[in-house]
Parts: sequence; C-alpha cells; structure tokens
Amino acid sequence: MNHRVRVCSAILSGVLFGSSVFVAESAIRKAPKIDPAYNPPKITVPDGFEVELVAGPPLVHHPIMAGFDDEGRLFVSETVGLNLNNRDLDKQTPNHMTLLEDVNGDGFFDRSTEFADKMTFPQGGLWHDGALYVCSPPGLWRLEDTDGDGVSDKRDQIATGFAYTGNAADVHGPFLHPNGRLYWCHGRKGHEVYQNDGSTLVSKNKGARIWSCNPDGSDIQVHAGGGMDNPTELTITPEGDILGSVNLFYGRPRGDVLVHWLYGGAYPRHDQVAVVAEFKRTGDLLKEVVNFGHVAVSGLTRYQSGAFGAGFRDNVFVTFFNTHKVTRTILEREGSSFTSRTEEFFEAHSDEFHCTDVLEDADGSLLVIDTGGWFRIGCPTSQIAKPEFRGGIYRIRMKGAKVPDDPRGRGVDWANSPASGIATLLDDPRFAVRDRAMRELAARKGRDVALALDATMENGSAVARRDAIWVLAR
Repeated sequence: MNHRVRVCSAILSGVLFGSSVFVAESAIRKAPKIDPAYNPPKITVPDGFEVELVAGPPLVHHPIMAGFDDEGRLFVSETVGLNLNNRDLDKQTPNHMTLLEDVNGDGFFDRSTEFADKMTFPQGGLWHDGALYVCSPPGLWRLEDTDGDGVSDKRDQIATGFAYTGNAADVHGPFLHPNGRLYWCHGRKGHEVYQNDGSTLVSKNKGARIWSCNPDGSDIQVHAGGGMDNPTELTITPEGDILGSVNLFYGRPRGDVLVHWLYGGAYPRHDQVAVVAEFKRTGDLLKEVVNFGHVAVSGLTRYQSGAFGAGFRDNVFVTFFNTHKVTRTILEREGSSFTSRTEEFFEAHSDEFHCTDVLEDADGSLLVIDTGGWFRIGCPTSQIAKPEFRGGIYRIRMKGAKVPDDPRGRGVDWANSPASGIATLLDDPRFAVRDRAMRELAARKGRDVALALDATMENGSAVARRDAIWVLAR
C-alpha cells in the first residue's frame, strides 16, 4: 500500500502540477432560460468534448448536489446564499430542494419548482421508490409528492441525531447501494443516533462515520469511520465496493483524498488520537486510494456508460471546490482494493466558480454543479462571502456522441411487464434501465420473481447474474 500511495502521488503531481494535458477551451452554449446577464467563465475540457450551461439563474442560484429520478427530472439541493451557524439555520430553515425539468427534451432545463422549502442545509438528492431522500441536518429525510404537483407535501425524518455547525462538514447523501440500503456521510461533529423507533442507541461519539439504513429508516448501522474532518460523497461499484471523497483525511500537510470504505474499517486523521480510539482496530489505520492534496474535494461519481469510450467506464470523477476542477481517476483492481492514476478533466478559470458535485445523466453526459461564490465559513480559500456570484449546472458531452435510444427506459411498460421480461433487462446496455430493473424486481417479490431470477442465474450473462444476486439480497 505504501508503494501504491507513492506511485499515485507521483502520477498526480505530474498531472495536476505541470504535465501537459490535451484540453480545449469550449465555446459554451447556454440554455434559453438563462438570465442574459449571467456569463459562464472560460472552461477547459479534453479535446473532443464540449460544454453546455444547462441551468442557471433564474432557475437555480446556488445549487450544491443533485440526483435524477426515473423520468429525468433533476432534484437539486440549493441554498439561498447565506452563511449561517447551526442555531440560525435551525431558526430560519432558509434553504430548499429545487426540481428542474427539461420539458422539451433538448438537454437544457427550462422549468424550476421549489420541491421542498424550510430546510436547514440540504446536501444530496436520491430518488428511490417514489420519494426523494436527502440529508439535511440533523438527519436523513424522505420527501414525498403525494398529489403529483411537483411539491413535496409529506416529509419524514427517518434518521437523526447528527450534530452540525453550518460549515457544510455534516450530513451528505444518501446513496443507494445495490444491496438496497441507503448510505450517507457525516463529519467529525459528534452524534447521538438511535434506531428510528427510539428503542436502541446505535452510537454516541465524536468521529466521522459512514452510515447506512433500510429505505424505511430501520436497521441503522455504522459502516466505517475515522478521525477525518469531512467525508462528502459516496459512489458504489457494481460489485458493491464503496468509494468516497474525504476532506482533511490528513492534517499536516493537508490531504484531501479518495477512500475505499471497507466495512468495519478505521481510518485517520493521525492527530485525532481520541477520536480514532473510538474504533475497533486489528492493525494499522487504513489508507487512501488517492491523495489529491489541498483541493477541498466535494462530489464524485462512477462513470457507468460507454458514451465517452470504453476506457472511461468505471472511472471515478471527483470535483475540487478550491481549484475549480474535476479530475478523472482510473481504477484498477489490486488485491482487495485498488490502484489508480488521475488526470485533470475539467477546469473553470474563475475564482468564484466552486465545483460541488458531478453526476452522470442517462445519456452518458456528465453534469458539473457550480455553487457560485456565496460560501465562506467552511471554505479555506474564500475569505469574503460573494452571493452575487451565482452558480449553475454544466453538461459535458463528447462531440458527435450518439445518444442511446430511450436511455431511461421510459418506453418499457414497467407496471405490466412480467417479471421474466424485466429480468431480461438486468444486463441491458443502458445503465439506468439496468438499475430500474433491479429496483422493480426487488419491489415485487413473489414466486414469479423468484422463477425469473432462477432462470437468469442459470442462463444469463455474468452482468445479469450479478444483478440478480443483488435483487435477491434485497
């Protein structure tokens, strides 16, 4: 592992601090609904790619993180641009979830609805089983729109007890694992967490942790943790490995990293001796996969489609808040973990551009979220809040890439198709269709599902058999 870290550091130093990278300044196309006064900065991406500004003021002002539903609607956690401590956030609950829609299907968002108001500091957005799940202190919420008007009219906090200060190093997520559980992150703020029926204390401690529970909030568990300041986002491989971005994994010198979160794992910081002592250990603290240095990592995603080429599949894209960049990490299996190399992929040439999330659309394009210049109390490089610098959402495409037909499977009759028909989609080339097939089969249960999965296990491809196992696990 020490050799791997040295190799990764050497590669990263060359990529981020001086080696040549083939980039092109992109002439950015802007969505028709964008405020004419809002001008995007110069952006560089690899040669052969292009950038579009697909949402900005007045549809969104300070977006943070986001997630798609099955229809392609984008749910965005958003702030009003105020830097408030926990007491003021609890009192004012000023922030919200925004619902963006591309009504005419041209790839640009043109309708915005406030899906959920009066939230403290939402950072996440997962659509699952007809509801939106989002972490907003002090916990994890399930938001429903029961009458279909685009506004949440029912909200339940299904996990709570996570302390926060308003500097964004608190709860983030959640993220859906192939096993059907929800996973989320919480920083080194302290917590007192009970099972959601109030019956049993799960953990009362200080250290940062990765958490999980069932979608109804039952069976809350700790997955891993350590002394670091701020785990921010997670992404999960088809085999179930959990990777995450982490700030201040090391203190002096500062190291912001990509981590492979192993169940029961204990991780640094080494200067947080009392916190690290909270965790059971059978050896040394576990290390990172990549140390990016002092960049303030935020969002990340595993690239699932082949739209950028086969070499991009299963790469991990990570956003850097401080340096206005997105990097591409190419992972390779080594033993029970990974080796890697990292390349710069996207850079915005503006000090007021702050990347907070990256996610893949069903067509294989990437969305990069810029929150703008408002954030101050948790940012090591922003000494003055500048909410007048608003954020936006950018789409990166490969020039000339062919968009797959019906990438979300909206043409599939999900409600009436037999289980055997849906099981044939477990190795569909469209990743969004595969994911939905898994969820549909798991939700149905029953003998017909069992028979369909038996047939898949006997005759299906390796991908279909793997996905069938995950359905059975649910």
